[in-house]
Amino acid sequence: MSDRSAIPENYLNVNLHFWDARLNTHLNSPFYDVEGFINGNEVLREPELEMLGSVGDLEILHLQCHFGMDSLALARLGAKVTAVDFSVAAISKAESTCATHRGWMQNSFVPTSTNYLDH
Repeated sequence: MSDRSAIPENYLNVNLHFWDARLNTHLNSPFYDVEGFINGNEVLREPELEMLGSVGDLEILHLQCHFGMDSLALARLGAKVTAVDFSVAAISKAESTCATHRGWMQNSFVPTSTNYLDH
C-alpha cells in the first residue's frame, strides 16, 4: 500500500506544471513528429491500428490526451473524438492543429481534469 501522506496537497497543480513544462519539448520531438502528422504521416503504430480495427463509425472519449496527437489521428481515421486534458496549453495546441485540418476531423477538446468528469 502506498503512503498517501507523501502526495503533496497540491498534486494536481504539481502534475499540471510537470506536463506544461514538457509541452514544447514534446511538440518539437521527432518521437511525436507533429509536422509529419500534419503532412499526412500516420502516428499510430501498426499494433495499435490492428488492435483498434476500423474506427470510422465510433465515438471515442480520449482521456488525458495531452496535445491530442492520438485523438487527431483517430479523427483522421473517421472517428468522432472528444478529447480531455487538464492542460489548457496542451488543449489549445490540439485545437489549433485541429482547426488547421477541419476538413478531415471531427474532434472536440475539453480542458478539464478527469477528476471532474461526470460518470
